[in-house]
Amino acid sequence: MPLSPTNDFTDHSKLDVLAIIWGTTLGVTLTQWFALTLAVRLVHDPSVAYSAAEMLWAQLVMAVLVAAAASTAVLTLTHDFDRFGARTTAAAFLGVLVGVESRAGGASWRRSLGFAVGALGIGVAIATVKWAIDH
Repeated sequence: MPLSPTNDFTDHSKLDVLAIIWGTTLGVTLTQWFALTLAVRLVHDPSVAYSAAEMLWAQLVMAVLVAAAASTAVLTLTHDFDRFGARTTAAAFLGVLVGVESRAGGASWRRSLGFAVGALGIGVAIATVKWAIDH
């Protein structure tokens, strides 16, 4: 995993990888929620239609989905590919999120799909480079 001090091929337990996934995912989620809540309060944007609790709930739901999918990849893949599977799962979620958000922002289906595929490609490329460096 990105915050792990070892490479993908050193001895590690599935439980260690799962702890990194869940700890990192929930930690980043809480940090992002705090930053968004603070930004909304400082800027006083009248167009914001969500409360801090609603933003937290939405971010926690997404975080649990990402962590659960990455955990499934870790538990089903072999020892050599469990971390790579977790990273590519996160890349897939990133691609979907970019596509959905760009479509919600007014982009056409074609443009949103292009953004989604681009984000997925970059995420998978990063995961692959990390895996290849460790290999």
